[in-house]
Amino acid sequence: MTSSSIEGDLSPYQFPEDVPEIVASVEAAWSGINAVFVTERPADGDYTMLVITPTNPFTAGVQGIAPLDCTNANPNSIAAAFTDTVADAVTVAAVISRELGYTYGLENIDADSDFMNSTFMIGTEFDDACNTVAMEPQACAHVGCAAGEQNSYAELVSRLAPE
Repeated sequence: MTSSSIEGDLSPYQFPEDVPEIVASVEAAWSGINAVFVTERPADGDYTMLVITPTNPFTAGVQGIAPLDCTNANPNSIAAAFTDTVADAVTVAAVISRELGYTYGLENIDADSDFMNSTFMIGTEFDDACNTVAMEPQACAHVGCAAGEQNSYAELVSRLAPE
């Protein structure tokens, strides 16, 4: 789900002992993509922050929230993964990958295995193939595919390539 903000107090993640497994799962999902994952806020520089919280200010079934940043115009986006109905570390990591995908301009697509799938199933990867963008109208321009398609993996690699 995309939006611009969350207001109010957020409770801390209820299973802190799972954080190392979550980080490892996110790192595996983003393998080959120029991204570094840390559990402490960097002292300086640009970064995207994701908050893991059981506080879900939306309706049941909403797994997270993030701004859709088509051009990564805001290199300091903030997103959230809600764990009010999700308990296992692998699922939390998949929700994190989806929400971070929005912050780098990925849209929902018609590919069940992709983190960005339009059915909100829990995806297992960023698919390295062109898939139909499920949102109408499409908000972002995507590279390397026909109009109306997105290659989630290639898009992230192109946006996060070393300068």
